[in-house]
Amino acid sequence: MCSQPDAKSPLLPPKLITQRLILRPPTVADAEWIFRGYAGDSESVRYLTFRPHANASTVRTFLEELLAAHDAGERVRFAYVLALRDAEEGAPGVGMIDLHWDGPSSLGASLGYVLATPHRGKGYMTEAGRALVEAALATEALWRVWAVADTENVASHRTLERIGMSYEGTLRRFIVHPNVQSTPRDVYLYARVRSS
Repeated sequence: MCSQPDAKSPLLPPKLITQRLILRPPTVADAEWIFRGYAGDSESVRYLTFRPHANASTVRTFLEELLAAHDAGERVRFAYVLALRDAEEGAPGVGMIDLHWDGPSSLGASLGYVLATPHRGKGYMTEAGRALVEAALATEALWRVWAVADTENVASHRTLERIGMSYEGTLRRFIVHPNVQSTPRDVYLYARVRSS
């Protein structure tokens, strides 16, 4: 995914390195790590828009389709796999974070992420999110990065606040989280904006 965005995309680095993490685009070779780390775990994906993957093969197919779409020039999410830095590039099963920009007419981008349950409570997503949001807002194209979190996902609310985002309101019946219920749920909207 997006190691080299097209010329009209906000230019984000192909890799971000924080104190403890390496954030890099995923590859098909990451499928097994991603499945074991979080994609196959019902608790890790509780507040996401997909059900847990049944096996690494379904994760591999997802990655192949996503990478093919990017190679074909389709606008896809700028995603980064989180790897623990102390293991060089380590096992990329810690989590994933992405930024979605809707194109040249959009002044903002949406942030999304997932963190493997065993790695929660260690500040990894705050660290990754802060790095990605700051990189995004340092580009000329973006003035705003926003994210939504299920009203019951208190840990995500805290993470977004630690990243420097502010609560902007509640979006009613906004998204389906199939691991919670089959009908749309309310979410809180958070954002961080560039001042100048």
